[in-house]
Amino acid sequence: MMRSNRIYDFGISRCFLLICGLSLPIMSAAETPRDTITIHGPRIHLSDLFDNLEPGQDQEIGNAPHPGQSIFVPGKQLKAIAHDYNVEDTDISETDHLKLTRSGRVLIPDDILPTLEDALREKGLSEKSNIKIDHFPQNIFIAEKIDVSPDLTSLVWNSHNGHFSAFFNIKSEENSDRTSIQISGSTLSYASVISATHDIAPGEMITTEDLEFQEKDTRLIPTLALHDMTMIQGQTARRLLRAGNPITSDDIRQITLIERNAPVVLVVSSQGLQLTAAGRALGSASIGQRVRVLNTASHMIVTGLATDRTHVAVEPGTAPEPADPQLINSLHAQRLP
Repeated sequence: MMRSNRIYDFGISRCFLLICGLSLPIMSAAETPRDTITIHGPRIHLSDLFDNLEPGQDQEIGNAPHPGQSIFVPGKQLKAIAHDYNVEDTDISETDHLKLTRSGRVLIPDDILPTLEDALREKGLSEKSNIKIDHFPQNIFIAEKIDVSPDLTSLVWNSHNGHFSAFFNIKSEENSDRTSIQISGSTLSYASVISATHDIAPGEMITTEDLEFQEKDTRLIPTLALHDMTMIQGQTARRLLRAGNPITSDDIRQITLIERNAPVVLVVSSQGLQLTAAGRALGSASIGQRVRVLNTASHMIVTGLATDRTHVAVEPGTAPEPADPQLINSLHAQRLP
Protein backbone atom coordinates (compact mmCIF):
# COMPACT_ATOMS: atom_id res chain seq x y z
CA MET A 1 0.00 0.00 0.00
CA MET A 2 1.23 3.49 -0.79
CA ARG A 3 2.12 5.52 2.29
CA SER A 4 3.98 8.39 0.62
CA ASN A 5 3.77 10.13 -2.71
CA ARG A 6 7.22 11.67 -2.37
CA ILE A 7 9.87 11.05 -4.99
CA TYR A 8 12.47 9.10 -3.05
CA ASP A 9 16.11 10.10 -2.65
CA PHE A 10 18.22 7.23 -3.98
CA GLY A 11 21.40 8.85 -2.80
CA ILE A 12 23.20 9.04 -6.19
CA SER A 13 25.25 11.99 -7.27
CA ARG A 14 25.50 11.88 -11.05
CA CYS A 15 22.03 12.98 -12.15
CA PHE A 16 19.37 15.18 -10.53
CA LEU A 17 15.87 16.22 -11.42
CA LEU A 18 13.72 19.02 -10.12
CA ILE A 19 10.35 17.56 -9.19
CA CYS A 20 7.74 19.47 -7.21
CA GLY A 21 10.37 22.05 -6.49
CA LEU A 22 12.70 19.54 -4.82
CA SER A 23 16.17 18.62 -6.00
CA LEU A 24 16.30 14.82 -5.99
CA PRO A 25 19.05 12.39 -7.07
CA ILE A 26 18.24 10.20 -10.06
CA MET A 27 18.72 6.48 -10.62
CA SER A 28 19.45 4.91 -13.97
CA ALA A 29 17.20 2.37 -15.70
CA ALA A 30 17.66 -0.80 -17.69
CA GLU A 31 15.94 -2.05 -20.78
CA THR A 32 12.62 -3.18 -19.32
CA PRO A 33 11.13 -1.21 -16.41
CA ARG A 34 8.75 -2.95 -14.03
CA ASP A 35 5.41 -1.50 -12.92
CA THR A 36 5.51 -2.55 -9.25
CA ILE A 37 8.30 -3.99 -7.15
CA THR A 38 8.71 -5.00 -3.51
CA ILE A 39 11.96 -4.23 -1.71
CA HIS A 40 12.91 -6.70 1.03
CA GLY A 41 15.97 -4.97 2.40
CA PRO A 42 17.17 -1.51 3.39
CA ARG A 43 18.86 -0.79 0.02
CA ILE A 44 17.58 -0.55 -3.55
CA HIS A 45 19.48 -2.26 -6.37
CA LEU A 46 19.37 -1.47 -10.05
CA SER A 47 18.04 -4.97 -10.67
CA ASP A 48 15.02 -4.10 -8.50
CA LEU A 49 13.98 -1.58 -11.14
CA PHE A 50 14.84 -3.30 -14.40
CA ASP A 51 15.15 -6.71 -15.98
CA ASN A 52 17.80 -7.88 -18.45
CA LEU A 53 20.77 -6.02 -17.03
CA GLU A 54 24.19 -6.72 -18.47
CA PRO A 55 26.53 -8.89 -16.40
CA GLY A 56 28.19 -6.79 -13.72
CA GLN A 57 25.81 -3.89 -14.27
CA ASP A 58 23.78 -4.38 -11.09
CA GLN A 59 24.67 -2.24 -8.09
CA GLU A 60 23.22 -0.51 -5.05
CA ILE A 61 21.67 2.81 -5.96
CA GLY A 62 20.05 4.12 -2.78
CA ASN A 63 18.12 3.60 0.42
CA ALA A 64 14.79 1.78 0.36
CA PRO A 65 11.65 3.36 1.85
CA HIS A 66 10.81 2.64 5.47
CA PRO A 67 9.03 -0.68 6.07
CA GLY A 68 5.45 -0.59 4.83
CA GLN A 69 5.98 2.60 2.83
CA SER A 70 5.98 3.15 -0.94
CA ILE A 71 7.44 5.66 -3.38
CA PHE A 72 6.71 6.39 -7.06
CA VAL A 73 9.32 6.93 -9.75
CA PRO A 74 7.79 8.64 -12.82
CA GLY A 75 8.79 7.79 -16.40
CA LYS A 76 10.77 11.00 -16.83
CA GLN A 77 12.95 10.06 -13.86
CA LEU A 78 13.30 6.48 -15.12
CA LYS A 79 14.62 7.76 -18.43
CA ALA A 80 17.13 9.93 -16.57
CA ILE A 81 18.19 6.92 -14.49
CA ALA A 82 18.77 4.90 -17.65
CA HIS A 83 20.91 7.67 -19.08
CA ASP A 84 22.83 8.17 -15.83
CA TYR A 85 23.83 4.50 -15.60
CA ASN A 86 24.57 4.07 -19.30
CA VAL A 87 21.94 1.44 -20.03
CA GLU A 88 19.83 1.05 -23.12
CA ASP A 89 16.57 3.01 -22.85
CA THR A 90 14.25 1.93 -25.59
CA ASP A 91 10.95 1.08 -23.91
CA ILE A 92 10.45 3.88 -21.39
CA SER A 93 7.97 6.67 -21.96
CA GLU A 94 7.21 9.66 -19.82
CA THR A 95 3.79 8.16 -18.99
CA ASP A 96 5.40 5.14 -17.36
CA HIS A 97 5.84 5.01 -13.61
CA LEU A 98 7.27 2.61 -11.09
CA LYS A 99 5.97 1.92 -7.58
CA LEU A 100 8.49 0.69 -5.00
CA THR A 101 7.11 -0.76 -1.75
CA ARG A 102 9.26 -1.81 1.19
CA SER A 103 8.08 -5.07 2.71
CA GLY A 104 7.34 -5.06 6.42
CA ARG A 105 5.04 -6.21 9.15
CA VAL A 106 2.95 -4.45 11.74
CA LEU A 107 4.36 -4.07 15.23
CA ILE A 108 2.26 -6.13 17.68
CA PRO A 109 2.03 -6.18 21.50
CA ASP A 110 3.97 -9.45 21.68
CA ASP A 111 7.00 -7.61 20.29
CA ILE A 112 7.33 -5.46 23.43
CA LEU A 113 5.63 -7.68 26.03
CA PRO A 114 8.77 -9.51 27.31
CA THR A 115 10.57 -6.20 27.94
CA LEU A 116 7.48 -4.74 29.62
CA GLU A 117 6.97 -7.82 31.80
CA ASP A 118 10.60 -7.80 33.01
CA ALA A 119 10.31 -4.14 33.95
CA LEU A 120 7.06 -4.68 35.86
CA ARG A 121 8.56 -7.66 37.72
CA GLU A 122 11.44 -5.42 38.83
CA LYS A 123 8.84 -3.00 40.22
CA GLY A 124 7.22 -5.78 42.29
CA LEU A 125 4.64 -7.41 40.02
CA SER A 126 3.99 -10.93 41.31
CA GLU A 127 4.46 -14.09 39.26
CA LYS A 128 0.72 -14.80 39.54
CA SER A 129 -0.18 -11.84 37.39
CA ASN A 130 -1.49 -11.10 33.93
CA ILE A 131 -0.61 -8.05 31.84
CA LYS A 132 -3.36 -6.51 29.73
CA ILE A 133 -2.46 -3.89 27.13
CA ASP A 134 -5.47 -1.65 26.52
CA HIS A 135 -3.91 0.96 24.22
CA PHE A 136 -1.38 0.04 21.52
CA PRO A 137 -0.51 2.17 18.46
CA GLN A 138 -1.83 0.91 15.14
CA ASN A 139 -0.05 0.51 11.81
CA ILE A 140 3.52 0.82 13.06
CA PHE A 141 5.52 -1.02 10.39
CA ILE A 142 8.86 -2.70 11.00
CA ALA A 143 11.17 -4.74 8.80
CA GLU A 144 9.82 -8.24 8.40
CA LYS A 145 13.06 -10.16 8.82
CA ILE A 146 14.61 -8.57 11.89
CA ASP A 147 14.17 -8.95 15.61
CA VAL A 148 12.55 -6.00 17.32
CA SER A 149 14.77 -4.23 19.85
CA PRO A 150 12.37 -2.31 22.12
CA ASP A 151 14.03 0.21 24.40
CA LEU A 152 11.86 1.04 27.43
CA THR A 153 12.37 4.73 28.18
CA SER A 154 9.64 5.31 30.78
CA LEU A 155 7.29 3.19 32.90
CA VAL A 156 4.74 4.36 35.47
CA TRP A 157 2.85 1.62 37.33
CA ASN A 158 0.27 1.95 40.11
CA SER A 159 0.55 -1.25 42.13
CA HIS A 160 -2.79 -0.60 43.87
CA ASN A 161 -5.08 -0.39 40.86
CA GLY A 162 -2.73 -2.06 38.38
CA HIS A 163 -2.74 0.74 35.79
CA PHE A 164 0.47 1.41 33.86
CA SER A 165 1.78 3.65 31.09
CA ALA A 166 5.01 3.12 29.18
CA PHE A 167 7.08 4.66 26.39
CA PHE A 168 9.25 2.60 24.04
CA ASN A 169 11.75 3.40 21.33
CA ILE A 170 11.62 0.75 18.62
CA LYS A 171 14.99 0.42 16.90
CA SER A 172 15.66 -1.52 13.72
CA GLU A 173 18.85 -3.57 13.54
CA GLU A 174 19.59 -2.27 10.05
CA ASN A 175 20.04 1.40 10.97
CA SER A 176 19.72 3.84 13.82
CA ASP A 177 16.16 4.93 13.04
CA ARG A 178 13.87 4.84 16.07
CA THR A 179 10.11 5.01 16.41
CA SER A 180 8.70 6.21 19.72
CA ILE A 181 5.43 4.65 20.90
CA GLN A 182 3.28 4.91 24.02
CA ILE A 183 1.22 2.07 25.44
CA SER A 184 -1.04 1.75 28.47
CA GLY A 185 -2.91 -1.01 30.22
CA SER A 186 -3.36 -2.78 33.53
CA THR A 187 -1.99 -5.69 35.51
CA LEU A 188 -4.13 -8.33 37.15
CA SER A 189 -2.56 -10.03 40.17
CA TYR A 190 -3.95 -13.18 41.74
CA ALA A 191 -3.66 -14.79 45.16
CA SER A 192 -4.98 -17.97 46.76
CA VAL A 193 -7.85 -17.44 49.19
CA ILE A 194 -10.21 -19.78 51.01
CA SER A 195 -13.85 -19.91 50.02
CA ALA A 196 -16.80 -22.16 50.78
CA THR A 197 -17.63 -24.98 48.38
CA HIS A 198 -21.33 -24.42 49.12
CA ASP A 199 -23.52 -21.98 51.04
CA ILE A 200 -22.93 -22.27 54.80
CA ALA A 201 -25.74 -21.18 57.11
CA PRO A 202 -25.14 -18.98 60.19
CA GLY A 203 -24.15 -21.07 63.21
CA GLU A 204 -23.11 -24.06 61.10
CA MET A 205 -19.77 -25.64 62.00
CA ILE A 206 -17.20 -25.46 59.21
CA THR A 207 -15.06 -28.48 58.28
CA THR A 208 -12.27 -28.91 55.74
CA GLU A 209 -14.76 -30.56 53.38
CA ASP A 210 -16.63 -27.24 53.25
CA LEU A 211 -13.56 -25.30 52.09
CA GLU A 212 -11.40 -24.89 49.00
CA PHE A 213 -8.62 -22.66 47.71
CA GLN A 214 -9.40 -20.35 44.78
CA GLU A 215 -7.30 -17.92 42.75
CA LYS A 216 -8.84 -14.45 42.98
CA ASP A 217 -8.00 -11.03 41.55
CA THR A 218 -6.19 -9.29 44.42
CA ARG A 219 -8.26 -6.15 43.81
CA LEU A 220 -11.37 -8.15 44.77
CA ILE A 221 -9.96 -9.87 47.87
CA PRO A 222 -11.17 -8.40 51.20
CA THR A 223 -8.49 -7.13 53.54
CA LEU A 224 -9.39 -9.67 56.27
CA ALA A 225 -9.54 -12.67 53.92
CA LEU A 226 -8.11 -15.85 55.44
CA HIS A 227 -5.42 -17.96 53.75
CA ASP A 228 -4.95 -20.76 56.31
CA MET A 229 -7.61 -23.47 56.59
CA THR A 230 -6.62 -24.32 60.16
CA MET A 231 -7.89 -20.88 61.15
CA ILE A 232 -11.36 -21.74 59.81
CA GLN A 233 -11.98 -25.43 60.33
CA GLY A 234 -13.98 -26.19 63.46
CA GLN A 235 -15.35 -22.63 63.64
CA THR A 236 -18.94 -21.63 63.01
CA ALA A 237 -20.31 -19.22 60.42
CA ARG A 238 -21.18 -15.86 61.92
CA ARG A 239 -23.36 -15.05 58.87
CA LEU A 240 -24.43 -16.73 55.64
CA LEU A 241 -21.30 -17.69 53.69
CA ARG A 242 -21.91 -17.80 49.95
CA ALA A 243 -20.15 -20.41 47.86
CA GLY A 244 -17.11 -19.04 46.04
CA ASN A 245 -16.77 -15.88 48.15
CA PRO A 246 -13.53 -15.35 50.13
CA ILE A 247 -13.97 -16.06 53.84
CA THR A 248 -12.76 -13.36 56.22
CA SER A 249 -12.03 -13.39 59.93
CA ASP A 250 -15.26 -11.43 60.46
CA ASP A 251 -17.27 -14.23 58.84
CA ILE A 252 -16.50 -16.86 61.47
CA ARG A 253 -16.91 -17.31 65.20
CA GLN A 254 -14.48 -19.34 67.24
CA ILE A 255 -15.87 -22.35 69.13
CA THR A 256 -14.08 -23.43 72.27
CA LEU A 257 -14.18 -27.23 72.34
CA ILE A 258 -11.95 -27.79 75.33
CA GLU A 259 -12.22 -25.58 78.40
CA ARG A 260 -9.39 -24.91 80.82
CA ASN A 261 -9.15 -27.59 83.55
CA ALA A 262 -11.49 -29.91 81.58
CA PRO A 263 -10.64 -33.63 81.72
CA VAL A 264 -9.35 -34.94 78.39
CA VAL A 265 -7.90 -38.11 76.91
CA LEU A 266 -4.33 -37.90 75.63
CA VAL A 267 -3.80 -39.92 72.45
CA VAL A 268 -0.30 -40.96 71.38
CA SER A 269 0.12 -42.71 68.02
CA SER A 270 3.40 -44.30 66.95
CA GLN A 271 4.15 -46.97 64.33
CA GLY A 272 0.58 -48.22 64.21
CA LEU A 273 0.20 -48.31 67.99
CA GLN A 274 -2.12 -46.00 69.91
CA LEU A 275 -1.77 -45.26 73.59
CA THR A 276 -4.11 -43.20 75.74
CA ALA A 277 -3.78 -41.51 79.09
CA ALA A 278 -5.93 -39.33 81.27
CA GLY A 279 -5.11 -35.66 81.40
CA ARG A 280 -6.27 -32.24 82.39
CA ALA A 281 -6.30 -29.29 79.95
CA LEU A 282 -4.16 -26.38 81.09
CA GLY A 283 -5.83 -23.99 78.65
CA SER A 284 -8.76 -23.58 76.27
CA ALA A 285 -8.65 -24.71 72.66
CA SER A 286 -10.71 -24.89 69.49
CA ILE A 287 -10.51 -27.77 67.06
CA GLY A 288 -7.05 -28.06 65.54
CA GLN A 289 -5.50 -25.68 68.06
CA ARG A 290 -2.57 -26.57 70.29
CA VAL A 291 -3.20 -27.02 74.00
CA ARG A 292 -0.95 -28.00 76.91
CA VAL A 293 -2.19 -30.96 78.91
CA LEU A 294 -1.09 -32.39 82.28
CA ASN A 295 -0.81 -36.16 82.40
CA THR A 296 -2.54 -36.80 85.72
CA ALA A 297 -0.68 -40.07 86.29
CA SER A 298 2.91 -39.02 85.53
CA HIS A 299 2.51 -35.34 86.34
CA MET A 300 4.23 -34.52 83.01
CA ILE A 301 3.03 -31.79 80.65
CA VAL A 302 2.69 -32.45 76.90
CA THR A 303 1.39 -30.40 73.98
CA GLY A 304 -1.19 -31.69 71.53
CA LEU A 305 -3.92 -30.72 69.06
CA ALA A 306 -7.56 -30.62 70.10
CA THR A 307 -9.40 -33.10 67.86
CA ASP A 308 -12.79 -32.92 69.56
CA ARG A 309 -14.28 -31.95 72.93
CA THR A 310 -12.55 -34.71 74.89
CA HIS A 311 -9.46 -35.81 72.94
CA VAL A 312 -6.03 -34.27 72.40
CA ALA A 313 -3.59 -35.81 69.91
CA VAL A 314 -0.02 -35.53 71.17
CA GLU A 315 2.21 -34.13 68.43
CA PRO A 316 5.05 -36.42 67.27
CA GLY A 317 8.39 -35.48 68.77
CA THR A 318 6.87 -33.59 71.66
CA ALA A 319 9.09 -33.81 74.71
CA PRO A 320 7.21 -33.99 78.04
CA GLU A 321 8.22 -31.55 80.74
CA PRO A 322 7.77 -31.88 84.48
CA ALA A 323 4.88 -29.98 85.98
CA ASP A 324 5.58 -27.23 88.47
CA PRO A 325 4.86 -28.49 92.02
CA GLN A 326 2.68 -25.48 92.67
CA LEU A 327 0.55 -26.44 89.65
CA ILE A 328 0.15 -29.97 90.98
CA ASN A 329 -0.80 -28.68 94.42
CA SER A 330 -3.31 -26.32 92.85
CA LEU A 331 -4.92 -29.16 90.93
CA HIS A 332 -4.97 -31.35 94.03
CA ALA A 333 -6.75 -28.53 95.80
CA GLN A 334 -9.40 -28.77 93.06
CA ARG A 335 -9.75 -32.53 93.87
CA LEU A 336 -7.87 -33.67 90.83
CA PRO A 337 -8.42 -37.42 90.46
